Amino acid sequence: MTRKDYQLIADCVRRSVQEVRDIYGESNIKDIESHMAVAISMTIRNLQQGLQQDNPNFKPDTFFKACGL
Repeated sequence: MTRKDYQLIADCVRRSVQEVRDIYGESNIKDIESHMAVAISMTIRNLQQGLQQDNPNFKPDTFFKACGL
C-alpha cells in the first residue's frame, strides 16, 4: 500500500464518523454500540466506493465479505 491508500482509508473513516455525527448528533448518542455498527457499515461502504474508483477491477462484494459481514 502507498501513502495514497492510507489516505483513502483515513478519509473514509473520517467521512463515516462525520456521517454518524450528522445523523445522530453528538449530544444524542445514547447507545454507542449501535451507532458504532452504523459507523462501521458506512466505513465499509465508503471504502468500497473509494477503492472501486481507484481500481476498476475492485470487487465490492468480495471486499464486503472479507470485512466479515
